[in-house]
Amino acid sequence: MTKTRSQNDEITDLATTSSGGTLETTNTKASTPTTSATTSAATSSTATTAKTATTDRSTSSSESRKKPEYEIGTIIDGKWKVLSELGRGGCGIVYCVERCDDSNLEHPKAALKAEYVLKHYTETLAAEANILRKLQWSRHVCQLFACGRISNEINIVCMSLAGPSLSYLRRHSPQQRMTFSTGLRIAFHCLNAIEDLHCIGFLHRDIKASNFAIGYYASETRIIRILDFGFARSYVSTCIFGGYIFLVVHM
Repeated sequence: MTKTRSQNDEITDLATTSSGGTLETTNTKASTPTTSATTSAATSSTATTAKTATTDRSTSSSESRKKPEYEIGTIIDGKWKVLSELGRGGCGIVYCVERCDDSNLEHPKAALKAEYVLKHYTETLAAEANILRKLQWSRHVCQLFACGRISNEINIVCMSLAGPSLSYLRRHSPQQRMTFSTGLRIAFHCLNAIEDLHCIGFLHRDIKASNFAIGYYASETRIIRILDFGFARSYVSTCIFGGYIFLVVHM
């Protein structure tokens, strides 16, 4: 039975991964919230605004990877205004942004991930955009607004905001633990989210409490979202005679 998003979102023409592993600029349409976002080549002023983080590139660790840093108030791709930094990882930085053009959106704020395109590093946002595109029917993933390469060296993925992670909620619960009934409900949602990912033939490979979060808006706080598909890998291939081949993946 085909699953559908509860909001009946319609997503079309999202990014796909090319043979070279790069993101293609695409359009995204959704009914809730109404969004029309197209990532294209950024102007030279946008490209020069991004600053390279001071890191040591002499090691192979992901921590040595340079990251695009934007100042508060910077306009990215002519559409998204940087409001704050939400966090950073080994590959890039996540910003809270706001749609600054004339689009009449119900929720104009979004989360924007940015990473540099480097020769010796895997482009994790390309894989993440591909998975998000395939999972827009699931209520357990963030809604994809836009994704693409905004300059010769920066990839972005823009999606709906998520609330606090399960790890954060547990630490701030009484006695730093949740009740048994709450734990059961959370486990049910988390397993459904993982099942949805497996349904499209991918393993997450980084399951932990900090990669699950509740919805950002009041109407979504009882829905668990699965995050961060940077380590996810496909475990299903199509047979030449139809059907699927299930491959054993080293975890």
